[in-house]
Amino acid sequence: MNIVHIINKPQLRGAEIFACQLAQLQKDNGNKVLVISLFSAEAKLPFDGLMVCLKAKKRYRFIDVKSWAYLSKLINEWDADIIQANAGDTLKYAVFSKLLFGWKGKIVFRNANKMSGFIISRYQQILNSFLLRKVDAIASVSHLCQEDIVENFKPNCLMEVIKIGIDQKTIVYLNNDINPYPLKEGSYLLIIGALVPEKGIDHFLEVFKTFNRNYPSMDLVIIGKGPMEHQVKNEIKRLNLKERVRILDPLSNIFPVISSAKALVVPSLIEGLPAVILESMFCKVPVIAYDVGGISEVLISGETGFLVPAGNEKAMLQHMVEVMEMPTDKLEIIIRNAQEMISKDFSLCTLRDEFDQLYAKVIS
Repeated sequence: MNIVHIINKPQLRGAEIFACQLAQLQKDNGNKVLVISLFSAEAKLPFDGLMVCLKAKKRYRFIDVKSWAYLSKLINEWDADIIQANAGDTLKYAVFSKLLFGWKGKIVFRNANKMSGFIISRYQQILNSFLLRKVDAIASVSHLCQEDIVENFKPNCLMEVIKIGIDQKTIVYLNNDINPYPLKEGSYLLIIGALVPEKGIDHFLEVFKTFNRNYPSMDLVIIGKGPMEHQVKNEIKRLNLKERVRILDPLSNIFPVISSAKALVVPSLIEGLPAVILESMFCKVPVIAYDVGGISEVLISGETGFLVPAGNEKAMLQHMVEVMEMPTDKLEIIIRNAQEMISKDFSLCTLRDEFDQLYAKVIS
């Protein structure tokens, strides 16, 4: 099968990393796979095949006929059976390119989030409904994300839930690396995510401020970049947390930092099913997360982690304290349950097979 994956840009973000991991497995399984990025960036992604950048300009993404034509040329030259659009602006480029230039491949959209959470105008609602009705299949990362698309956009295509998976062998291998930062094991809470409003990091700093009064030796490490970086740093300064909170750039190998954390905190207001939750669970790190998107489909409070009612800062604080105070043997049971579930049910190879089956249905 000839497959094209479209990603937003080469960046160390969950959607791009997962798409390239899937592309690599598909290539290793004998498929002809091309990865196309819309925009330029420098991050090294886990795919050793051919990657091409359209060098599109984000400000022209609604009228970028030149890039839509280039995308069409690449798809035709590759003789692609499947074109998978993976988050960001990839759906726009795939649909507009096919409408204008008429290539024959089937479009599969990877729905990795609760899309309605990003809709702020009637125009966006109409546009996304139109785009989603032009695809041949939608693979949602969770049941909740699929229900959200059905309710709000009413697409008319094949739809399946295909959850995310992690590359367990690679994680074990990379975990042997030395932690690139002098972070004492168990001395910090960890947040991994882009510095954007939907991640809720600016609001969480108030929670951490209260937490830190009772646990002054615990730090907060935030790994990510984004448009809110200046705002987050100002909030850290305002709360007098400069000595307790550090912001690190995204890492090519995140796992030594994850494994040394006391807990992963996910204060997101909108999510799909973040891979970093599965990775932390696999690395035996407890997860405390708001109940948004598909997180509740893996995180069962008191069994595999700590699920917090969405936006409830008081409950978030209570669960953070609970992780600190819980007897070691009881916490170990939760950690072990989580790792066993991830090891059993969230293999990348299993997901590759599920995507292969979806592609076969689409083509037939």
